[in-house]
Amino acid sequence: MTVSEALIVGEGWISEHYFTTDATSQSFTAKVTERRKLWDAESAEYRPTPRSRFTEKRQELEVAFGGLGELIAPDVKRRNLPAIRQRAGAIHDLVLTVLELGPADLPDPASGTDAPPVVPRVRPGHHGLLLDCDGALIRVSQAGMTDRAPLAIILAAPCAELEDVLAKTPQTFDAGDAPAGSTLWEPVRLEEDAPMSRLRRANQKCHSCFQRPRR
Repeated sequence: MTVSEALIVGEGWISEHYFTTDATSQSFTAKVTERRKLWDAESAEYRPTPRSRFTEKRQELEVAFGGLGELIAPDVKRRNLPAIRQRAGAIHDLVLTVLELGPADLPDPASGTDAPPVVPRVRPGHHGLLLDCDGALIRVSQAGMTDRAPLAIILAAPCAELEDVLAKTPQTFDAGDAPAGSTLWEPVRLEEDAPMSRLRRANQKCHSCFQRPRR
């Protein structure tokens, strides 16, 4: 496993060289430079970008991560799972908002009723995206797509150590009702497979399922 300040290359299907080379094309650096130029052009027209949204939410994210770190520190003997889950959920929502990968605003409930709106599994997102929210797994696609979703987001439980994110046997707390050592609040199930409670396995399976053509 290769660890950087921002990225973990934990699987063989993606090249470590792609992320570390300074090549001006066909590299992560080249894509970042290309995207930054696009964002700068958008900002010049006073349009929001992921960078401007992150800047706006930066302090809120720092406070949220700091509070979460105190809750899951290795020296904490008794961890407050409800508080950890609440903090982690808030961070998930913030990051998805910054990236515009969260759901679009739900309509207000009908007037004259106190019942909350029913949240469907498939919800509209921003920019014409569709979000298929199934527990800890969010499949992101566009309306009219008949193939597999090109992007999958897994909402995992936090780990105290970076190495535990994709570890085979993470040293983490019991996330809710899942088996001990799980790194997902809710098990993820793909196709006919048994439910998976660890991020490493879910990540591997998502890649193999979404890359394999439908029959």
